[in-house]
Amino acid sequence: MSPRIKKNRIIRGVPIAHSYKPVGIPVTETQKVELGADEFEALRLADYEHLSQEEAASQMGVSRPTFTRIYNAARKKIALALVEGKTLIFLSDVSVERGRRRCGRCHGVYISDIDKDENCPECNEIEDFDSSINRKCECIRCGYEMSAKLGIQCRQLTCPQCGSRMRRKNIV
Repeated sequence: MSPRIKKNRIIRGVPIAHSYKPVGIPVTETQKVELGADEFEALRLADYEHLSQEEAASQMGVSRPTFTRIYNAARKKIALALVEGKTLIFLSDVSVERGRRRCGRCHGVYISDIDKDENCPECNEIEDFDSSINRKCECIRCGYEMSAKLGIQCRQLTCPQCGSRMRRKNIV
C-alpha cells in the first residue's frame, strides 16, 4: 500500500535568510536543524500574522489538524535550535519531482509538480517561480554581480566583497 500523495500547500512567506546560527560559533561546529517551507509558513501565519489555526490552515490549503501538526513540528525544531545552540536551516522544498511556483496574480508560492502546468489553488493562475534564475543583482558600491536568489529580493542581499546593499541589475 503506497502512502497518500502530499497535498499542495500554499506558501506565501519566504524567509529573508537561508539560515540562523548562534553567534560566536562557526557553522562547521554546530549541528543543523532543518525547517521546511510549510513549517516556516505555519509559523509566519500563526505567530507573525496572528491568525487562528483555522484561518491559517485555510490560507495554506490544508486541514486544521494538518496545520496543527506542521505548526507543532516547526515550534519543536525552533526550540531545539535555540536551547541546544544549533544552526536553523530553511529548506526551499524544491526537488526533481516537485518545485515551487509563484502565482502571477496573488503572488502566493505553492508546491506543485514541475512537469505539470498546475494553476494556483487560490486564483487559478500560474507563473513559474524559477523565472528569477535569470535575474542578476549588483552591488551599489563596487559593482559586484551575482545571480538573484529564489524568493529574495536583491535589495535584501549584501555584497560578499564590500558588505554594501545589492540592487537588481537592469538587463537590456
